[in-house]
Amino acid sequence: MAAKQIAVAVSLCAAASASSATALAYSTFSDDADGWQAKNGAVDFQWLGSGGNFDGYVQAKDQSGDSLWFFSAPAKFLGNKAAAYGGTLSFDLRVITASAPLEGAYADIQLIAGDGTQLSFVGALAPASTWTAYQVSMVAGPAWRVGSVDGPAATAAQMSATLSNLSSIRIRGDFAQAGEATALDSVLLTAGPVPEPATVALWLLGLGTLLPMCRAGRSAAGR
Repeated sequence: MAAKQIAVAVSLCAAASASSATALAYSTFSDDADGWQAKNGAVDFQWLGSGGNFDGYVQAKDQSGDSLWFFSAPAKFLGNKAAAYGGTLSFDLRVITASAPLEGAYADIQLIAGDGTQLSFVGALAPASTWTAYQVSMVAGPAWRVGSVDGPAATAAQMSATLSNLSSIRIRGDFAQAGEATALDSVLLTAGPVPEPATVALWLLGLGTLLPMCRAGRSAAGR
């Protein structure tokens, strides 16, 4: 790498580090599944190295039955994430199916605290066969329910307490009655204040571009 390229890479890496101050956890799936899993009835969970918005993504398939399956976040998204209140959970979904969609209200996101408290986000997500981007506000309101989708609306205190002691974050993967394959990509949990959607996309795109440059820059600088 030329000296000018090294200087540009180091400068961009520093800028990326500064801009990531609001990022609490992220998964671009560029190299692997990054610790994500599919739970509650999913089968054939796998990481694919190309075809996502940022190269790789994860995917699972539905298993016959009534269980609603989810993508389950790894440890870096869990624990004390109190700073996420007022921020967002962003992700991309894609569903490939010939089956009829599920009817009724379902939890699109579940936040589960260490004491068992569960908050359910009911946003009526309806991903298409092409990548669909979502940005969910981590602020108490009518869409966030305590327990099931029919539970009372979560208060700010309840949501803050849950985010302070997260044992699980689940993103819904089950959108059809049978046979669908659902893919997940570009997951980003941020602290408040809430960034604009375009900022989130640029941040993730920049991250995927800069990481190889940062590694190369550091390697060359250490010679």
